[in-house]
Amino acid sequence: MLLSPALEIPQIPYVFILLWYRFPRAGSIILALHDASDVFLEIGKLTKYCGSEIVPSIAFVIFALSWVILRLIYFPFYIIWSTRYTFSIAMPSG
Repeated sequence: MLLSPALEIPQIPYVFILLWYRFPRAGSIILALHDASDVFLEIGKLTKYCGSEIVPSIAFVIFALSWVILRLIYFPFYIIWSTRYTFSIAMPSG
């Protein structure tokens, strides 16, 4: 139960900073990106509670793959890089 808030807490300051500096598009992308893989986790849990065995296994595999791809590859290498690049252009140096 405490794992989900622990995973979401680090993204909250980042999103607030983006909104503070008027980059709402990047903040929205981060929220959508982090919630995209949670759909498969919830499908897996619901079908497991209903007694199915095959659908939860498939859903958890898709969840694991999407979590690794979206949060460990796409988020740091594309989203953070592009927002840092945009910050460097939009914010005055010094």
